[in-house]
Amino acid sequence: MQEIIIDGFKSYAHRTVVPDFDPLFNAITGLNGSGKSNILDAICFVLGISNLSQVRAGNLQDLVYKQGQAGVNRASVTIVFDNSDKAQSPVGYEAHDEITICRQIIIGGRNKYFINGHNAQPQRVQNLFHSVQLNVNNPHFLIMQGRITKVLNMKPPEILSMIEEAAGTRMYETKKQAAYKTMAKKDKKFEHINQLLDEEITPTLDKLRQDRSAYLEYTKTRTEVEHLSRFVVACDYQAAEQRLQSSSQQLEELDARIKALEADKRRKEMERDNEKQNLELKQRQRASEQHDDLLQRLEAEVADLSKKLVKAKAELDTHLQGQEEERRALADIHKAIDEAQAALASKRSENASAGSSYEDMKATFEQADERVRVAQRGVEAVKMGMTMVNGESKSFAEEMRVANETATEAQSAQQKATNAIKHLEAELKDKRPKAKASEKEYAKNHKMVAQLQEQVAAIEAQLQEVQADPAQLDQLRSKQSHLETRRQQLKDQVADLSAKLAAVSFDYRDPYPNFDRSKVKGLVAELVQVKDHQTSTALEVAAGSKLYQVVVDDEVTAKELLSKGQLQRRVTIIPLNKISQRTVKPDVVAEAKKQVGDANVDLALSLVGYPAEVDAAMKNIFGSTLVCSSIDAAEKVTFNKRVMTRSVTLEGDSFDPSGVLSGGAKSSSAGLLNKLQKLAQLKQELSATEAELEAIKREIKEVNKALALCQDLTAQRDGKASELEVLLVRLDSNVHYKAVSEVQALEEQLIQAGEQQKEAKAAEAAAKARVKALQKEESEFASQRDAKLKAADKELKAARKARDSLQADMDRAQSAHDEGVLEVESLEAELASLQQQVKAQEETIAAMGPVQETLTAEVERRQEAFRKRDADLMHRKERLMEIDSEITSLKALVRELSEAIDEATIEAKKSKHTQQTLQTEKATSLNTVRRLLQENAWIESEQAHFGKPGTAFEIKKGDASRDPALCRDRLRALLANQTKLEKTVNMKVLSMFEKAEAKYNDLLKKKAIVEQDKEKIEAVIKELDEKKNEALLKAYAQVNRDFGSIFSTLLPGTKAKLEPVEGTSVLDGLEVKIAFGDVWKESLTELSGGQRSLVALSLILSLLLFKPAPLYILDEVDAALDLSHTQNIGQMLRTHFNKSQFIVVSLKDGMFNNANVLFKTKFVDGVSTVRRYAQGPASLQEPVDKENSSQGARARGKKAARTQGRSAGLTASN
Repeated sequence: MQEIIIDGFKSYAHRTVVPDFDPLFNAITGLNGSGKSNILDAICFVLGISNLSQVRAGNLQDLVYKQGQAGVNRASVTIVFDNSDKAQSPVGYEAHDEITICRQIIIGGRNKYFINGHNAQPQRVQNLFHSVQLNVNNPHFLIMQGRITKVLNMKPPEILSMIEEAAGTRMYETKKQAAYKTMAKKDKKFEHINQLLDEEITPTLDKLRQDRSAYLEYTKTRTEVEHLSRFVVACDYQAAEQRLQSSSQQLEELDARIKALEADKRRKEMERDNEKQNLELKQRQRASEQHDDLLQRLEAEVADLSKKLVKAKAELDTHLQGQEEERRALADIHKAIDEAQAALASKRSENASAGSSYEDMKATFEQADERVRVAQRGVEAVKMGMTMVNGESKSFAEEMRVANETATEAQSAQQKATNAIKHLEAELKDKRPKAKASEKEYAKNHKMVAQLQEQVAAIEAQLQEVQADPAQLDQLRSKQSHLETRRQQLKDQVADLSAKLAAVSFDYRDPYPNFDRSKVKGLVAELVQVKDHQTSTALEVAAGSKLYQVVVDDEVTAKELLSKGQLQRRVTIIPLNKISQRTVKPDVVAEAKKQVGDANVDLALSLVGYPAEVDAAMKNIFGSTLVCSSIDAAEKVTFNKRVMTRSVTLEGDSFDPSGVLSGGAKSSSAGLLNKLQKLAQLKQELSATEAELEAIKREIKEVNKALALCQDLTAQRDGKASELEVLLVRLDSNVHYKAVSEVQALEEQLIQAGEQQKEAKAAEAAAKARVKALQKEESEFASQRDAKLKAADKELKAARKARDSLQADMDRAQSAHDEGVLEVESLEAELASLQQQVKAQEETIAAMGPVQETLTAEVERRQEAFRKRDADLMHRKERLMEIDSEITSLKALVRELSEAIDEATIEAKKSKHTQQTLQTEKATSLNTVRRLLQENAWIESEQAHFGKPGTAFEIKKGDASRDPALCRDRLRALLANQTKLEKTVNMKVLSMFEKAEAKYNDLLKKKAIVEQDKEKIEAVIKELDEKKNEALLKAYAQVNRDFGSIFSTLLPGTKAKLEPVEGTSVLDGLEVKIAFGDVWKESLTELSGGQRSLVALSLILSLLLFKPAPLYILDEVDAALDLSHTQNIGQMLRTHFNKSQFIVVSLKDGMFNNANVLFKTKFVDGVSTVRRYAQGPASLQEPVDKENSSQGARARGKKAARTQGRSAGLTASN
């Protein structure tokens, strides 16, 4: 800024020029109210301020000198800018070295701008200043005293917003929010458009689209109906002709077949008669052989011999049984002897133990009693100066003599025991090998006995498991005969009923080897199972001719049967994979039941049972017909608008929704389903009977096998039992026990001798120890007499107490011993009696031996006689069995011939019935051909093309457009659909739809473009957000650095920085931190008012330094500072801001003394004046009035007084 020309603006009534501004540092000073701040307001006025309160005006009229009441009705301010530095030139003004901008207001007029003398719009002026960082409506270059106070109270987000302003991103945020608001408004409009599309436009278009589809379907249906009608008529005509030709040919073949069957039947009847004669001859021959006298005599002799043999065997068995019983009795006696001996030995042992116990108890008592006497003698001996030996008081010399003698006797006994041991060991060495040899033989025999016993037990267990009863075999054979008779009866019934139902039989040959017959499911009539016989007539009428159709798994099987199955008559085949399932909907059935009641109507499909695999065929045949109980119910259901379904009554009357009624005559197939069901039941019963018969045969075979096994096991058991008995006799004579007993006795004697040797040795040692003890006791007796006497008294008392306690135990032991003695005597008497019985039993057994030999010889003689006569009888019976075999063969042959004759009869009946059916079919086909020729004249001209490949009348099975059955169903559906469409189709829909669809597509295209634009804008905003954050972080780093540097300059010895609030980032907000030395303050409240002002000023200046503007204005920012701080601010501005122009308003010389140019204002005669002073950085050329300085000091912060003198006149001077 070079100069300012003010004319009529506020207190400057006349044209006043403020010239030659220094490019760097300018100061303005003067008394309060002299017009200092009005110069700053004039600058803001030109820069285009819109908030007039910032220049202390309520409206533009307030900016005119005395609001136009002093003859001045306009105000203008002109600023001349230096534009020689092209790097900082406003955009579009690089060609001008100077730029003059003037703003003028006229009372009652308008606001005008001039750039270089040319009229300009306010926006153009704002863009010019914005391009050089001079946005007066957000003036970061304008620092007022109030702004410092505001900065001190800012919160972290507000401080961050200052960084954003300095970085230039704040404007972007403002624009972005405005853009989001605009997009939100557009989104609401867009949602409204989408709602219109979804709720109005799209449904309308869908309706038109449906109408168009209906119209196209109508036209397509009409064309297809015409084509299918001709095709179906052609197929019907061709089929009728083929049936006519086929029936004629088949009738000729059936005539020949019937004749051949009758001839074959006559031939087989002759063969059967011949075989019957042969059978009668064989039966008479058998009767003659059976009643022969020789056979009867042989049977009588064999029976008599058998009885005698049985009797002899019974006598022998009785004798052997008696002998065995005697042996068992002997064994029982021996067993009783062993048990008596064991009991006697046990009782003797117990008695000996009891006696021993008694004797021990008695001896113990006697010893206790003896100890009492010994103790008494001991007391007396101690008193007399003697020792006690074995209870006797003796002198020491006598006692030592006895001990020495005892030692000598013990040595002698020890030598005797040693000699006995040597003798016993020698004898054992001789007898032990013999005992050991006997033990091996005994163990071997014992093992053989155990094996035989196990074998016998195993055979007995097998016999228990085998269930074989001859009576059961007779029962099974009787049941077999009954079942064979029943099977023949069922076969006859099945054959008779099958002949009556020959028309519904389906016979074919396998199209190829190993053909899977399960693919052919059978006739519909055979597959159906009627649940209630009363509905049979209705179901037959509902199915009609479809009862005679054949169901197969797929069209491949159907083609193979038609081409290679050699079918006897013409049939219709239903492939399950191609048939359509037509079933009345459940709600329709429910409506029908609602109309006439649940009991009066049912779906035909629900009245039949069938295999699950033919479900599709049954739904096609029975799924679209209702069965009603009466004509009234059928009529009411059929023609109900919500039902409209074909119905059939139980009597066979049929009602069709199209108006066709039929009935009044019994169907030709009446009762067919009942007969087929009866046939199925008979076949099922026949199969069950045959299965039961086979089971009986298998059971007879098993019983025969079991009987044979039982006989074999019985023989094995008897053989093993005999071997066991012989082995047991051998074992009884074994000498093992004697040898072992002798060895055991010798071993016991050896043990006793060893014990005697040890006892003798111990006795010798004890005697010698006794001698030493007596010698010691004799030497010590005199000194221990009193103690021994006291001990002897104590021992006497203890001995008396022990004797008294043993008295009762001894009495009980004596009683038990006496009882044992009596029992031993009883057992000895019993044992003697048993030994006498053994002797008598052995004599009886010996006497039975000769009798056994006599009886055995008698049995052998009678058995030989029986064997010879039985062989003669068996020879005669074998002859009869041969005759029986021939009779059985002849019966089987006669039965086979009879069955063949029956089959031929049935086949002839079937052929005749088929002949009648073909004759009816031929007459029907002829009538059909004549009718079609009469109704369709075009047949004669097109007949040559019927069924020909490549023509419109080509027939292809399974092809929806070439299969007659499928085409006929399709034609019916098309006719119904055409009638329905004619009532609803819109004939003008095509043109309406094209126009609506074009508009709709155009709208969708525009909508898509808008959505794409929105996505692009959002993408750009996202990218700019990232760049904004980068710029903001960069600005933060520089401002933070400059903030610390400036504050340190203003207040040496301190530090300052900006940092995020704890737990947040730079982008969330910043707070100021101050340190004195190295101590950081917790809060700015710890600083004085002047220090806080310096902090705020440092922050503001650091923001200005980030992106310097060409001009900065400071209005009394040093008002709250002392002189030293003010001087530091001046120095700081000269140091840090050497590329920007500063205009500083101040009343302190410490501030404006640093300025290069000083402007002083005065208020003279009501008008502000300005005077320029050029000065160095240290001092003014012309001193400032002291009045200004003192008055400024007094009026610090009282800017309200500036309005004084505004009504006075203003003169201008340089």
